[in-house]
Amino acid sequence: MLKSPLGVPGDRLWVKETWEPLEFNDREIGVHYKATPTESRGRNEIYWHTVGEKESLKWQRTSGRIVSGHHMPRWASRITLEVTSVLVEGNPFEWVYDIRRVEA
Repeated sequence: MLKSPLGVPGDRLWVKETWEPLEFNDREIGVHYKATPTESRGRNEIYWHTVGEKESLKWQRTSGRIVSGHHMPRWASRITLEVTSVLVEGNPFEWVYDIRRVEA
């Protein structure tokens, strides 16, 4: 039996994207995502994430700076995908994945 290198049905994947930590309070971080147009960067376009005090202090150093998606922690992701099926087409190295977006 072949084992998929990227996951099995039921696994959840988060989408990493370029983001910017903007606002902070004791245990929350307000995040703006670069994919959201800057002209709509009002208060409604800031996503609030509840995190611990230690995590909040860690990201305050990057406040107002764009952060690469490569460095995005799981809690900051706004899009989660779920693997619904996996199959091999052709040779064993051509994996095909079906995914769906998981609503928060």
